[in-house]
Amino acid sequence: MRGGILVLRHILFAVLILALGGVANAAAPKEQGSYVGVGFGNSELDDDGLFDGSDLDDDDVSWQLMGGIRFNNHVAVEARFTNLGKATVDGDDIEAETTTIHVVGIMPLGADSWELFGQLGIGLANVDFEEDEEDETVNSYGAGVRYHFSEENALALQWDTYEWDGSDSADLEVDTVQLLWTHTF
Repeated sequence: MRGGILVLRHILFAVLILALGGVANAAAPKEQGSYVGVGFGNSELDDDGLFDGSDLDDDDVSWQLMGGIRFNNHVAVEARFTNLGKATVDGDDIEAETTTIHVVGIMPLGADSWELFGQLGIGLANVDFEEDEEDETVNSYGAGVRYHFSEENALALQWDTYEWDGSDSADLEVDTVQLLWTHTF
Protein backbone atom coordinates (compact mmCIF):
# COMPACT_ATOMS: atom_id res chain seq x y z
CA MET A 1 0.00 0.00 0.00
CA ARG A 2 2.85 2.38 0.85
CA GLY A 3 4.23 2.15 -2.71
CA GLY A 4 0.88 3.22 -4.14
CA ILE A 5 0.70 6.24 -1.84
CA LEU A 6 4.20 7.32 -2.87
CA VAL A 7 3.31 7.03 -6.57
CA LEU A 8 0.15 9.07 -5.98
CA ARG A 9 2.13 11.76 -4.12
CA HIS A 10 4.61 12.03 -7.01
CA ILE A 11 1.76 12.31 -9.52
CA LEU A 12 0.00 15.04 -7.55
CA PHE A 13 3.27 16.93 -7.07
CA ALA A 14 4.02 16.77 -10.83
CA VAL A 15 0.54 18.04 -11.71
CA LEU A 16 0.87 20.92 -9.24
CA ILE A 17 4.29 21.98 -10.55
CA LEU A 18 3.20 21.78 -14.18
CA ALA A 19 -0.04 23.63 -13.51
CA LEU A 20 1.61 26.44 -11.57
CA GLY A 21 4.58 26.71 -13.93
CA GLY A 22 2.53 26.63 -17.11
CA VAL A 23 -0.21 29.15 -16.34
CA ALA A 24 1.55 31.86 -18.32
CA ASN A 25 1.90 29.55 -21.34
CA ALA A 26 -1.59 28.04 -21.20
CA ALA A 27 -3.53 27.56 -24.42
CA ALA A 28 -7.04 26.59 -25.33
CA PRO A 29 -7.23 23.03 -26.69
CA LYS A 30 -7.90 22.16 -30.31
CA GLU A 31 -11.66 21.82 -30.78
CA GLN A 32 -11.31 18.58 -32.73
CA GLY A 33 -8.73 16.13 -33.96
CA SER A 34 -7.08 12.79 -33.39
CA TYR A 35 -4.98 12.29 -30.28
CA VAL A 36 -2.63 9.80 -28.65
CA GLY A 37 -1.57 9.52 -25.05
CA VAL A 38 0.37 7.65 -22.43
CA GLY A 39 -0.13 7.48 -18.68
CA PHE A 40 1.16 5.90 -15.52
CA GLY A 41 0.02 5.74 -11.94
CA ASN A 42 -1.32 3.50 -9.21
CA SER A 43 -3.81 0.62 -9.29
CA GLU A 44 -5.64 -1.06 -6.43
CA LEU A 45 -7.69 -4.29 -6.48
CA ASP A 46 -11.06 -4.48 -4.71
CA ASP A 47 -11.79 -8.23 -4.42
CA ASP A 48 -15.34 -7.95 -2.96
CA GLY A 49 -14.28 -10.21 -0.07
CA LEU A 50 -13.13 -13.05 -2.33
CA PHE A 51 -9.69 -13.22 -0.68
CA ASP A 52 -10.73 -12.55 2.95
CA GLY A 53 -8.33 -14.27 5.31
CA SER A 54 -5.60 -14.37 2.67
CA ASP A 55 -2.31 -12.50 2.60
CA LEU A 56 -3.20 -9.86 -0.02
CA ASP A 57 -0.99 -7.19 -1.60
CA ASP A 58 -3.61 -5.30 -3.63
CA ASP A 59 -1.83 -2.30 -5.14
CA ASP A 60 0.73 -1.85 -7.92
CA VAL A 61 1.84 0.46 -10.71
CA SER A 62 -0.45 0.79 -13.75
CA TRP A 63 0.19 2.23 -17.21
CA GLN A 64 -1.90 3.07 -20.25
CA LEU A 65 -1.63 3.71 -24.00
CA MET A 66 -4.53 5.43 -25.74
CA GLY A 67 -5.71 6.97 -28.96
CA GLY A 68 -8.88 8.78 -29.82
CA ILE A 69 -10.85 11.28 -31.83
CA ARG A 70 -12.16 14.51 -30.36
CA PHE A 71 -15.25 15.48 -32.37
CA ASN A 72 -15.81 18.88 -30.71
CA ASN A 73 -15.29 20.64 -27.36
CA HIS A 74 -17.64 18.20 -25.60
CA VAL A 75 -17.37 14.68 -27.07
CA ALA A 76 -14.55 12.25 -27.83
CA VAL A 77 -14.19 8.51 -28.41
CA GLU A 78 -11.01 6.69 -27.45
CA ALA A 79 -9.47 3.21 -27.45
CA ARG A 80 -7.17 2.17 -24.62
CA PHE A 81 -4.80 -0.54 -23.56
CA THR A 82 -4.34 -0.45 -19.78
CA ASN A 83 -1.99 -2.63 -17.77
CA LEU A 84 -3.62 -2.78 -14.34
CA GLY A 85 -0.52 -4.18 -12.65
CA LYS A 86 -0.63 -7.17 -10.37
CA ALA A 87 -1.90 -8.16 -6.95
CA THR A 88 -0.48 -10.99 -4.87
CA VAL A 89 -2.67 -13.45 -2.94
CA ASP A 90 -0.85 -15.91 -0.67
CA GLY A 91 2.21 -15.68 -2.93
CA ASP A 92 0.29 -16.14 -6.21
CA ASP A 93 0.10 -13.23 -8.66
CA ILE A 94 -3.06 -11.92 -10.30
CA GLU A 95 -2.20 -9.86 -13.37
CA ALA A 96 -4.75 -7.97 -15.44
CA GLU A 97 -4.78 -5.82 -18.54
CA THR A 98 -7.69 -4.35 -20.46
CA THR A 99 -8.48 -3.27 -24.00
CA THR A 100 -11.44 -0.89 -23.98
CA ILE A 101 -13.43 1.66 -26.00
CA HIS A 102 -14.67 4.80 -24.20
CA VAL A 103 -17.10 7.62 -24.85
CA VAL A 104 -15.74 10.77 -23.20
CA GLY A 105 -17.83 13.76 -22.17
CA ILE A 106 -15.83 17.00 -21.83
CA MET A 107 -16.70 20.20 -19.97
CA PRO A 108 -14.35 23.12 -20.76
CA LEU A 109 -13.87 25.50 -17.85
CA GLY A 110 -14.38 28.88 -19.52
CA ALA A 111 -12.03 29.92 -22.32
CA ASP A 112 -9.02 28.72 -20.34
CA SER A 113 -6.98 25.61 -20.84
CA TRP A 114 -8.65 23.59 -18.05
CA GLU A 115 -11.40 21.04 -18.59
CA LEU A 116 -13.21 18.32 -16.68
CA PHE A 117 -14.10 15.01 -18.29
CA GLY A 118 -16.00 11.83 -17.56
CA GLN A 119 -16.04 8.57 -19.45
CA LEU A 120 -17.85 5.27 -19.86
CA GLY A 121 -16.28 2.26 -21.53
CA ILE A 122 -16.56 -1.41 -22.30
CA GLY A 123 -14.03 -3.95 -23.42
CA LEU A 124 -12.08 -7.05 -22.58
CA ALA A 125 -10.02 -7.83 -19.48
CA ASN A 126 -7.30 -10.46 -19.71
CA VAL A 127 -6.79 -11.87 -16.20
CA ASP A 128 -3.97 -14.27 -15.31
CA PHE A 129 -4.17 -16.06 -11.91
CA GLU A 130 -2.33 -19.22 -10.82
CA GLU A 131 -1.35 -20.07 -14.41
CA ASP A 132 -5.02 -19.82 -15.46
CA GLU A 133 -5.74 -17.11 -18.04
CA GLU A 134 -9.26 -15.84 -18.73
CA ASP A 135 -10.80 -13.14 -20.89
CA GLU A 136 -13.72 -11.34 -19.26
CA THR A 137 -16.02 -8.52 -20.35
CA VAL A 138 -15.02 -5.38 -18.45
CA ASN A 139 -16.99 -2.21 -17.77
CA SER A 140 -15.14 1.02 -17.09
CA TYR A 141 -16.01 4.48 -15.84
CA GLY A 142 -14.00 7.42 -14.62
CA ALA A 143 -13.39 11.14 -14.44
CA GLY A 144 -10.55 13.60 -14.45
CA VAL A 145 -9.21 17.07 -14.94
CA ARG A 146 -7.06 18.10 -17.91
CA TYR A 147 -4.73 21.06 -18.37
CA HIS A 148 -3.64 22.12 -21.89
CA PHE A 149 -0.19 23.68 -21.70
CA SER A 150 -0.24 24.17 -25.48
CA GLU A 151 -2.87 23.80 -28.19
CA GLU A 152 -1.68 20.25 -28.94
CA ASN A 153 -0.37 18.98 -25.57
CA ALA A 154 -2.11 18.36 -22.26
CA LEU A 155 -1.64 16.69 -18.90
CA ALA A 156 -4.51 15.00 -17.10
CA LEU A 157 -5.06 13.54 -13.67
CA GLN A 158 -7.51 10.70 -14.21
CA TRP A 159 -9.33 8.18 -12.01
CA ASP A 160 -10.83 5.04 -13.58
CA THR A 161 -12.61 1.95 -12.30
CA TYR A 162 -12.57 -1.34 -14.22
CA GLU A 163 -15.17 -3.97 -13.15
CA TRP A 164 -15.72 -7.59 -14.19
CA ASP A 165 -17.19 -10.82 -12.77
CA GLY A 166 -14.39 -12.58 -10.96
CA SER A 167 -16.28 -15.73 -9.99
CA ASP A 168 -19.71 -16.86 -8.86
CA SER A 169 -19.16 -15.35 -5.42
CA ALA A 170 -17.47 -12.01 -6.12
CA ASP A 171 -17.02 -9.22 -8.61
CA LEU A 172 -13.53 -7.87 -9.13
CA GLU A 173 -12.75 -4.18 -9.47
CA VAL A 174 -9.52 -2.30 -10.06
CA ASP A 175 -9.27 1.44 -9.42
CA THR A 176 -6.51 3.45 -11.07
CA VAL A 177 -5.25 6.99 -10.57
CA GLN A 178 -2.95 8.08 -13.38
CA LEU A 179 -1.11 11.08 -14.75
CA LEU A 180 -1.57 11.16 -18.54
CA TRP A 181 0.05 13.15 -21.34
CA THR A 182 -1.90 13.58 -24.59
CA HIS A 183 -0.96 15.05 -27.96
CA THR A 184 -3.63 16.19 -30.43
CA PHE A 185 -2.90 16.26 -34.18
